[in-house]
Amino acid sequence: MMKKKSTGDRILDITIYTALILLALITIFPFLNMLALSLNEAGDSFKGGITVFPRKFTLANYQAVFDGANITRSYGVTIFRTVIGIVLSLIFNSITAYTLSKKYIKIRRPMLLFLVITTLFSGGMVPFYITLKNLHLLNTMLVYILPSIYNVFYILIFRTFFEGLPASLEESAKIDGANDITIMIKIIVPISMPVFAAIALFTGVAHWNDWFTGEFYVTSSKLLTLQNYLLKILQENAAANTIDSYRNASSAHSVKVSPESVRMAVLMTVCLPIMCIYPFLQKYFVKGVLIGAVKG
Repeated sequence: MMKKKSTGDRILDITIYTALILLALITIFPFLNMLALSLNEAGDSFKGGITVFPRKFTLANYQAVFDGANITRSYGVTIFRTVIGIVLSLIFNSITAYTLSKKYIKIRRPMLLFLVITTLFSGGMVPFYITLKNLHLLNTMLVYILPSIYNVFYILIFRTFFEGLPASLEESAKIDGANDITIMIKIIVPISMPVFAAIALFTGVAHWNDWFTGEFYVTSSKLLTLQNYLLKILQENAAANTIDSYRNASSAHSVKVSPESVRMAVLMTVCLPIMCIYPFLQKYFVKGVLIGAVKG
C-alpha cells in the first residue's frame, strides 16, 4: 500500500506544481503573443492590447512572407544544411569517438589532449576566413557543413558512452569473425541510439539557428539561410514600424500587413519547425548531457 502523504507534503507538491505551471505560462506567453500578432490585421495591431488571441484574424502576413521565392529558397538551404550536417556529424564524430574509446590505441591520450586544446584556443576569425577562402569554401553550401562537422563536445559524449559498453559484446563478435566496421554498424550503433538521437538533436538545433556563418562567409542571396533571411528583414524594416509606414506602404498586401506583422510571421515560420520536433526528442537532451557527465 502506498504511504499516505502528510499535509506538509501535499502543500509542498501544490507549491511546486503551481510554480512550474507559472514558469511554463511565462515561457510560452511570448510565443503565443507572436503567433497572435502574426495572425492579426496590422491596422488593428497598432491599437495594442493583443495578448494571446488575434482580434481580427488574417493570413495576409504569412501570404506576404511566402509570396516571394526568397523564403522558400532559404527554407530549402536551411533544411539541406541541417539534414546533411546531422548525418555527417553523427558519422564522423561517432567514428572518432569509437576509435578514441579503445585503450589499446597508443596515441589515444595525445589525440584527446589535442582535441581539448582546440576548445580552449582559436586562431581567430581572420585566419579562419583566410583558410575558408584558400579552400574555396566561401559562397558555397559546403561552408555551412564542413567546418562544423567535428565537435569536441559531441566526441567526448560519444566516447564516454562507448567506454561504458560491456567489452564482452565486441569480444564475442570478434570471435565470430566480425571486424571493427561490422561491430560498429551492427552492434554499437543499434544499442547507442539514445546518444545518437541526443547528438542529432544538438547538431540539428545548432544548424537551424546558425546565422553567423551566412552573415560573414556568404554573400550570395541564393545561399541565404532562414536565419539570415529573417535578419535581413529585421534590418530592412528596423525603422519602418510606424503607423505612417503602414498607411503609405506600396505592397499588394499593405491593407492588412505592416513591417511588424510580417516580422512576427517570419519569426513564427522560423520557430515552429523546431518547436514541433523538440517535444518528441526532449528526453534525449538531458540523457545526452548526463551520458557525457558520468566520467571524463
